[in-house]
Amino acid sequence: MRRKNGLVFLAILAAMILAFTIVLPTDKGALLGKGILFGLDLKGGLHMVYQADLSNVDESNIDSVMDGVVEVISNRINPLGVTEASIQRQGDDRIVVELPGLDITDEQKARIGRTALLEFGELAAEGEDYKWENSLGKWKPATATIDGVEYALTSAYFKDSTYVNRDQYGNILLVFEWDDIGAQLSKEITTRLLSQQLGIFEGDEALAGDDGVPIAPYINNVIETSGVIEGLSYNEAEMLSNQLNAGRLPVPLEPIYEQTVSPTLGQNFVDLAVKAGLAGIILVMIFMIAFYRLPGLLASIALVFYGVIVLALFKLVPVTLTLAGIGGFIVSAGMAVDANIL
Repeated sequence: MRRKNGLVFLAILAAMILAFTIVLPTDKGALLGKGILFGLDLKGGLHMVYQADLSNVDESNIDSVMDGVVEVISNRINPLGVTEASIQRQGDDRIVVELPGLDITDEQKARIGRTALLEFGELAAEGEDYKWENSLGKWKPATATIDGVEYALTSAYFKDSTYVNRDQYGNILLVFEWDDIGAQLSKEITTRLLSQQLGIFEGDEALAGDDGVPIAPYINNVIETSGVIEGLSYNEAEMLSNQLNAGRLPVPLEPIYEQTVSPTLGQNFVDLAVKAGLAGIILVMIFMIAFYRLPGLLASIALVFYGVIVLALFKLVPVTLTLAGIGGFIVSAGMAVDANIL
């Protein structure tokens, strides 16, 4: 019996030590190197709400379309280095994005909800209908026919392997590769437009270079399997590459609300909450030991063990701590004290 109790004690002690190495220090545990994740209300950051245009979506497909939107936004945010991002549906047509502790540029914010579709255009002849107009002229979508069906050339036919490179002179290149349909379209279109310009557009605007001039390269040879886009700044090319690889949003999104939460207020609260929590635990332990003697001491040790185990689980899962979450943790600690005494 004593041997069994000894083994149980050693197992509890080992679990306690393991939990402490995961929890301490709180910003980066000695084991696994994981910190405690804080939510937007504690750490500060960005809160954005997007509304999806579902006017062209069948009601039976809304759930799958919105789930696809969440997945694409998540893929776009991951390259920004956010580990605690929260992307959730709100109702049928809204997406809530929370980025704790992150300071991003206006361009990065705009790209999170952008459709991310590059369209290629050719110069329209005099009197022809056109879709875009810029300083270089009027443009219509560059199209080709496959098996009797006309297709417009867009980045929807890119493989998910777009990347940024440099040529021998150090110029930035956005390198892409066509899928099977894109390769057929590109071959037919570039064969027809040899020595002519091919415009590149995103939405209603021409894709512009670092100097603000619309990008419209001359086609010098037939392009079939892959190609490059020159003239972008490195940051623009990198963001565009990440966005294209993350996938295209299945429906347009419109930002309807944005709030920046001050991280200073969040940090002040965390500091005060930690001090108050430690003071509360110490007072509870003093009371239990003074009132219950040995059972109170054992309950106090069990309370510390409970707190460390829960914090270790918070790091391992990981769980993002919010005001409500901390309140729940405090309530559960109080219930643990009652259970130990009983």
